[in-house]
Amino acid sequence: MKNIIFFGYGSEYLLSPLIKHLGEFNVVEINNYEKKHNLENLKKNNYDAIVFSSHLNLDKFLYNVYYENIENFISPIDILNQLKIKKKYYLIHDLTDFYLNEEINLLDKIDKIFSPIDYDDPLFGVKVENIGWIKSFKSSHSLEIINKKIFFLSDIGYYEKNFENFINDFKEIIKDIDYYKLPSMKTRPSKIVNYFSENKINEISDKESSYNYLKNNQIYTNGISSIIFETLLHKNFVKVIKSTTNSFYEYNNLLKNPFTKFNLIRKLNFSDDLIEILPNEVELNIEFDFSKFKNFLRI
Repeated sequence: MKNIIFFGYGSEYLLSPLIKHLGEFNVVEINNYEKKHNLENLKKNNYDAIVFSSHLNLDKFLYNVYYENIENFISPIDILNQLKIKKKYYLIHDLTDFYLNEEINLLDKIDKIFSPIDYDDPLFGVKVENIGWIKSFKSSHSLEIINKKIFFLSDIGYYEKNFENFINDFKEIIKDIDYYKLPSMKTRPSKIVNYFSENKINEISDKESSYNYLKNNQIYTNGISSIIFETLLHKNFVKVIKSTTNSFYEYNNLLKNPFTKFNLIRKLNFSDDLIEILPNEVELNIEFDFSKFKNFLRI
C-alpha cells in the first residue's frame, strides 16, 4: 500500500473529505493542531507522494503571527527538506492567491501544481495540471440557509489580539448580519465569538464548507480571499468590507490573477465602507476531477 501525506493547516487544509474514497492508500494527515505528528518519527518512513494544500512558505513564525502558537510545528519547508518523498504536489487552495511570491523558489521542488483552471504560467507552465476546484468535490451540509446575509471573517488572529479594531471596523455591519462563519482554528477567538453571540448572530460551523453557502445568500467579507472568486463563480455578488487589515490594498487591482482572463467581474461599486463586486454571467466548469487526482497518487 502506498504511503501518501496530505498536508495543510486549518482553513488551508482542504483534503480531508477525499480520504474516505482513498482506501487503496495509507494516508497520513498533517494538520498539526488536529492530528499530532513528530517530524523525527515521520522521517523513519518513505513516502510515495505528498499533496500540500497550504502555502509552502508557511513557517512557525508566520503561523504564530496570523493564527496562534502551535507546539511541535511542522512546516512545508521541514517536509521538503527532511522527508524522503517520491512525488510532490501543490494543490491551489485559494482562488485569489494561487501562490505567493515568497513561495516561488519552493515551488521549484514541486512536481505538479494542481490548478482549478487551465492557465499559462511563464514560471511553471509545464507543472500546471487542471484538476478542477477541490471545494466542488461532493460535500454536504446540515443547514439550509437562503436569502440571508453571511459574514465570512478573515484575519481572525489579528482581530482577536486587537479587538478594539474589530469593533471599530465591523460594529455597524454586524447589526445587519444574519450568520457568520470562521475558518477552522485550534483555539476559538473568544472575544469575537462572544461579540457575535451577544448580538444574536448565528454561527455556521467551521466544519462545513463555505462553498455551499455562496450561491443563494448575500455575501460579506473583509478578506481579499478565495471567498470573492468562489462567490463570483456562483454568479453572485460579494461585498468586501473596508477594514484595517485590507486598507493597504489597491482595490482596483486586487483581483489580478489567472481568473482575470475569464472576466468574472462585471463591475466594482465603491462606497465609504464597502466595495461591491458584481459578477458576469460566465459559464466555467471547475468540477473537481477526483479520478485524475487519484491517478497522480498512483504514479
